[in-house]
Amino acid sequence: PTSSKYRALLARSLSAVPVYRREAVEHFQKAIEIDPFNTTVHFLLAELYEKMKFPWQARALYQKVLEIDAENDKARERLRLLDAAAGKKSTGRRAFLDRLFSPSSK
Repeated sequence: PTSSKYRALLARSLSAVPVYRREAVEHFQKAIEIDPFNTTVHFLLAELYEKMKFPWQARALYQKVLEIDAENDKARERLRLLDAAAGKKSTGRRAFLDRLFSPSSK
């Protein structure tokens, strides 16, 4: 099908079932090829990437949404949450390394 809307609806349905998520990604990507300025499809694919634990791919799509529509508050919020999650992970890792390599105060 050459309809972006059809591809997006199919992808959204498939994404609800974990074993079909890769296929859903393919359909979302096709929908984006057909209509590259459809921010909804970019956003839905980004959400799916988050569910699949691929935040770096989600980030790129949220940024693309903001390139197309700078006023998109949902994409801006999702980026903020991704940044916060990344900060927590790196802070935890940094704290562990600090304890591991810092001289003990005995």
